[in-house]
Amino acid sequence: HSACETAGRFETGNEVINKIHRAILWSQRSNMIGYPSDCPQRDERLGWMGDAHVTAEEAMHNFDTPLFYRNWLGGIQTNQDDETGDISIISPRPFMEPGTIAWGSAWILIPWYYYLHYGDRDILATHFDGMKRYLEFLQSTAKNDILPHDRYGDWVSVAPGWRAGQPESAATAFYYYDAMLLSEMAKVLGKTDQAQKYAALAARIKSAYNRRFFNPHTNQYENGSQMSNAFPLFLGLVPTDHEAAVLQNLVDNIVKENKGHLTTGILGTKYMMQALAKYHRNDIAFLLATQTDYPSWYDMLKNRTTLSERWDQGGSNNHVMFGSVDAWFYRTLAGIHIDERQPGYKKVIIKPFVNPDISPVKASLKTVRGEIKSEWSYENGVYELNVAIPVNTTADVFVPAKSADHVAESKRPAASSPGVRFLRQDGNYAVFAVGSGSYRFVSKEVGDLAAKPYAASPDIFPLQSFVMTGDTVSVNMTCLTKEAAIRYTLDGSEPTQDSPQFQEPFLLTNSTVVKAKSFKQGYQPSFTRSVHYAFVDAQKNGLNYAIYAGAYSRLPDFSSLQPVAGGRTFQLGLSGLNVPKYNFAVRFAGFIEITQPGEYTFFTGSNDGSRLYVDNQLVVDNDGEHGVVEKNGALFLRSGRHPITVSYFQSGGSQAFEVYYEGPDIEKQHIPASMLFLQK
Repeated sequence: HSACETAGRFETGNEVINKIHRAILWSQRSNMIGYPSDCPQRDERLGWMGDAHVTAEEAMHNFDTPLFYRNWLGGIQTNQDDETGDISIISPRPFMEPGTIAWGSAWILIPWYYYLHYGDRDILATHFDGMKRYLEFLQSTAKNDILPHDRYGDWVSVAPGWRAGQPESAATAFYYYDAMLLSEMAKVLGKTDQAQKYAALAARIKSAYNRRFFNPHTNQYENGSQMSNAFPLFLGLVPTDHEAAVLQNLVDNIVKENKGHLTTGILGTKYMMQALAKYHRNDIAFLLATQTDYPSWYDMLKNRTTLSERWDQGGSNNHVMFGSVDAWFYRTLAGIHIDERQPGYKKVIIKPFVNPDISPVKASLKTVRGEIKSEWSYENGVYELNVAIPVNTTADVFVPAKSADHVAESKRPAASSPGVRFLRQDGNYAVFAVGSGSYRFVSKEVGDLAAKPYAASPDIFPLQSFVMTGDTVSVNMTCLTKEAAIRYTLDGSEPTQDSPQFQEPFLLTNSTVVKAKSFKQGYQPSFTRSVHYAFVDAQKNGLNYAIYAGAYSRLPDFSSLQPVAGGRTFQLGLSGLNVPKYNFAVRFAGFIEITQPGEYTFFTGSNDGSRLYVDNQLVVDNDGEHGVVEKNGALFLRSGRHPITVSYFQSGGSQAFEVYYEGPDIEKQHIPASMLFLQK
């Protein structure tokens, strides 16, 4: 029951962040006291170790968890396999099957988090011998210091082509992480020989990892996915002279290739935020945290108050595994950091990320030494930071300022204020040492030192992409960035600051691509949002569809099957179709009209399998039982109407089926209904 007691409090002036934080609290609390009622047959998932270690730091910030984790870790220890040293992927549960390192690493990561938060060496001593046996088991499965790929990998990633177990490098990266932490634990426990032994193992793994997975010519790990590059950056695996280039590749993938969005699953999401914080790119991390369209936390929470297992709201409906971001809220937005050299909050570092888009920020944390508070606001170039430090704790406080002369504390020059000692100028921060007590720092002329955030992308309404000929559509736009100017175009061009400014809803009577972008002084322009309003002929446009019942593991030969239902639809997807939850297939058939000849790329993202044919040619083969996987294919198309057939089946798990295309001067989007026809 103590685990339900709140330890932390966090609130900002940004409603997107606040909504995410509230949902994480609800999901974490209910998952600690019992698994959600939507999955009563799978209560054991409360103890899935992968979920546990990615959210443990968040949980320790928000709740009183020492007894909870002592009990849960004890289950792992009790159920370790006597013969091999391997551990179950669920705790508590007797060992029944081979584990998986991305999940099993919880036994090493969580005791370390526990030690840092609570300063308790006993948790390390209690589990050290068992953790050693587990690491020895991992060594027995490694070949030349490389582990086989993990069973799950970056679970539910939405990176193109992702499959369970990918990226392959993740398993060996966790192997390095485990060896490195066991070396650190040995130091804490005074086991010098073993500290050196595991440090040497970590060094060997690092060398093998870079030989196997790093391309020094492209500065990419594996295929350059976000997880593939973010995890080695966080762990310090990247060769020093390549760090800047790998980081730039990661930022380019986020900003240029994915318009400020994550493609990571539960593991990559946690380590993405930590890697960006480590390399002082919290501007990019904040962009990821505040996105409102798919995939993002805010989009996942549409019409919901708890997190889902998947970015698309699929899977279980009350699942905290994407809640790892909340630790970033406390550490980066509020700025409350543990000094790892003095754990248990004996010494803290107060260093908030100053961003005008979240002011004010208020956070407190009940630690084993007392309550720590960090509250800051920023307005018109003036920054105020209020800090409370408990007895027997010291803090280094980072205040954005060009020099210490620009900082006051309690209306006195900070450098000469009682209880405050100026340490150094660290870039754009004046750093002060303080003891227990309450302090009020004020820094003026901070304007050019604050982060320059991206304006929020406009929301365009309605989202419905097709309208019947003869009707009209009233287009409205909103923006979460207050006082931002929304500029838009109706001719397919990119909006600029010289484009018309949206003032009030307007009517459309013809097929139009509406593009919009937000601009505000002191902000970077938003990413473009677009909606293609397609006016369709109710008699001519659309596709025929047929639904088939059956327990399929691959797409069947439809020519020998009898459909159980069918009709006409104006979109390639499941929306509006009365399909069962499991064990069915659906087939769409008709024609796609191409007005501009050129190369076109088609995409299907599905759970389970899907296929897409154009001109009776297989363009996308995404068949088979799997989680959400997106695949694509390209071909040259001439002007005119071409036969198109798309099929999809669902055997179990969440339903996911999306079809996109892109072509000459056409960005990736759903195929509009105005391009789909029943007849040639």
